[in-house]
Amino acid sequence: MVPSHAAHTIAIVGGGAIGAALFGILVEELAADASLAAETRVVLFERSERVGPGLAYAKDDSPYVLNQSAQTMSLVPRARGHFCAWLARRGLASADARADLFCARRTFGDYVEEHFADAREKARRAGIAVSVVRDEVTALAPRRSGGTRVSTHAHAPIDADLVVLALGHLPSTRFAHLADAPGFVATPYPGDAMCARVAKDARVAVIGSGLSAIDAVLALLAAGRAAPITMASRSGLLPAVRGPLPQYTLRHVTRANVARETDHGKKPLRWTDVVRWLRAELEQFDLSLAWDRDFPAHAEPLAYYEAQVAAAEHGPRPWQAIG
Repeated sequence: MVPSHAAHTIAIVGGGAIGAALFGILVEELAADASLAAETRVVLFERSERVGPGLAYAKDDSPYVLNQSAQTMSLVPRARGHFCAWLARRGLASADARADLFCARRTFGDYVEEHFADAREKARRAGIAVSVVRDEVTALAPRRSGGTRVSTHAHAPIDADLVVLALGHLPSTRFAHLADAPGFVATPYPGDAMCARVAKDARVAVIGSGLSAIDAVLALLAAGRAAPITMASRSGLLPAVRGPLPQYTLRHVTRANVARETDHGKKPLRWTDVVRWLRAELEQFDLSLAWDRDFPAHAEPLAYYEAQVAAAEHGPRPWQAIG
């Protein structure tokens, strides 16, 4: 990732969880080489006041929890339990917790913010120049001499040798004409901001029935909304319920296979290859999967959800570990 020539600048556009995680990995790589550390400048662009939480993990009072258990979330490569250890040090989890732990999103946001602060301090000690520009990037333009010029609303342009876009999920533009319309909310994150725009006696329609839609409904109910809430989606189905996940090491769906099939990113990855790898994983480890049961083409939403809960309570559903 780091350029091979001297006196280079790396720009990270976006200071949410992705940007903060990338920054931490970059600092680790640079700090291992004193000469490279001294020659590198890292500039991170983030328009909000906090680096790390982003919209998804912002600090608010909504009852949002992580989609994944704490045991499966970490910002440090090859340190699966990093987040769990952070929770244990703060008395928020047992050091030897075995049951899946689902934390509040805002708690993970605190973890990401602290991880970024620790990485920034390590960068200072290693002599790595780091700047955080509190502004929104408005344009990226190639330079004749190489690299990219990064422009923002109010900050002077910065020339970078490498630019990494760590933007997370971009907001949908499908309903851009409704952006400022009363009664329309484009995202449920952060939950406090969403609830502030919805009158307590308003009838609410939530477009979608996935995890974000469930977050929206939970936040509205927790805020005391008594009027009907309707969820509408093409399938009408709620998300599949995850059972306990055993430790599982992928043997076919790997970065090495992706690199080989795409000639290291020069060719598109074929869907047929992905399906072939998934089938190989299932066959090699005899991971039970019933297509009619787990991925029905048509199902009554409530019955499907209840069946998913029953399957998860019955025990591990090993095939889910592949995802």
